[in-house]
Amino acid sequence: MNGQDGWTSSAAPRVIADPLNGNNQVVESVGGGQQSYRAIPAIAEGTTGTLFFRFLRTGSVDTSFGLTDVDAPNDYVNSRAYVNNQNDDVLRVRDGGAFKPAGVWSKDAWQCVWIVADNAADKVTVYSQGGAYEEQTRLPEGTEQQFGFRQAVNGALDRFFWKNGATSTGRLLLDDVAVDTTGRTSRSPPATPATAPPAARPMSRCSTRSPTPRSPTSASR
Repeated sequence: MNGQDGWTSSAAPRVIADPLNGNNQVVESVGGGQQSYRAIPAIAEGTTGTLFFRFLRTGSVDTSFGLTDVDAPNDYVNSRAYVNNQNDDVLRVRDGGAFKPAGVWSKDAWQCVWIVADNAADKVTVYSQGGAYEEQTRLPEGTEQQFGFRQAVNGALDRFFWKNGATSTGRLLLDDVAVDTTGRTSRSPPATPATAPPAARPMSRCSTRSPTPRSPTSASR
């Protein structure tokens, strides 16, 4: 079905108030098997672009999100350049045929991610700020490492794809998805909006901690 603000989903993601700022709206996903996608500004074949987003998890989640060239993605095999969490505190990046641990996925903290996709070499560089990272940090911290797309791409990366695994009982919040199609955005979120809420927020938003939820939302597996 068609979700809110351009999302196409197995179950439309809910737009709710930010638990830290009631004047801001964020997208919420809860429950195993949920998946969503929407069109974004295209990162053309042979170019490099940056996907930016920030997320907050309030419990245990199994989820993946990132870029794809598939018009209507519906399974993990459709993902190309993306990050992942598997019900723990580890931020993983897909590297060809497997995931590699790349950093910390903090609970109850807004954390920003930049996925820099080289759509000529089919390579990914990932940065994060917030949670365990006071400043924007290339992952894995202290190393210069690139990761490979899950599958080679011969076209534009023009969809944001988000999918939860079978067991994902915690609440996951997503905000400020944006794309810079001109290269690597290193000091601030890309300016081109890709989803609602549309505007990329200042970097200070990446390090804001969330209070413990009063009533964590959960769903059966």
